[in-house]
Amino acid sequence: TEMKTREITALKRKERKTGQKVSKLEKEIRLHKTNLEKRKVYCDKLSDKLKQTEAHLMKLLVNRKKELRGRTKGTSGRPSNMLPPPPRKHKGNSMIQQEEAFAPKTEEISSLEFMLEQIVAE
Repeated sequence: TEMKTREITALKRKERKTGQKVSKLEKEIRLHKTNLEKRKVYCDKLSDKLKQTEAHLMKLLVNRKKELRGRTKGTSGRPSNMLPPPPRKHKGNSMIQQEEAFAPKTEEISSLEFMLEQIVAE
C-alpha cells in the first residue's frame, strides 16, 4: 500500500505540473490572440484610411483635370487672363521679343507644363 501511495502522489504531482504547463500555454495563447486582434483592428483602420486617401486623391485629380480642361477652353487654348502681353515693338529678332514677353520659366511652370503634356497625351 505504501508503494501505491507514493505512486498516487507522484501521479498527482505530475498531473499538477502538467496542469500548470497547460494553463501557462493557455495564457500565452490568450495573449497572442489579443495581440492578433489588436493588429487586425490596426490594419483595418489603416486600410480604411488608405481607401479614403485614394478616394480623396482621385477627387483632386478629377478636379485638376476639369480645371485644366476649363483653362484650355478659350480663343487660343488659353483663357484671356492668361494670354501674354503683346510683344514689344523693338528692332531685332522677333523670337527674342516673344521670350521677353513671358515670365522666366520656373520649376512650377515646368511642372505644370509637364502635367499638361501628360493630360494632352491621354
